[in-house]
Amino acid sequence: MPPPSAVTKKNSAASVRHNTETPQRSNAETASGLAGQPWRNGYIESFNSRIRDECLNINVFWSLAQARVVISDWKRQCNWDRPHSALGYQSPARYAVTCTH
Repeated sequence: MPPPSAVTKKNSAASVRHNTETPQRSNAETASGLAGQPWRNGYIESFNSRIRDECLNINVFWSLAQARVVISDWKRQCNWDRPHSALGYQSPARYAVTCTH
């Protein structure tokens, strides 16, 4: 496996230790994301906010299996049943049926 071309540093002790060793061994450049700047990755921040507000904050999980089922149901509903503005307020399933390209 070839060495990575860039290493992203995180703030945990284990990842900092690993990431500071990796560039010396593989001559990889260090790509550091600046902490506290969510606008650098707006798509994932939007997703995190949506899943937190619509799924995680309104459910109490009693087991890992239950959490997997609830999150899977939310994911299916979000990806297949919910209307999306980018698709002309159609659900992805309906858009896929009418899509001609």
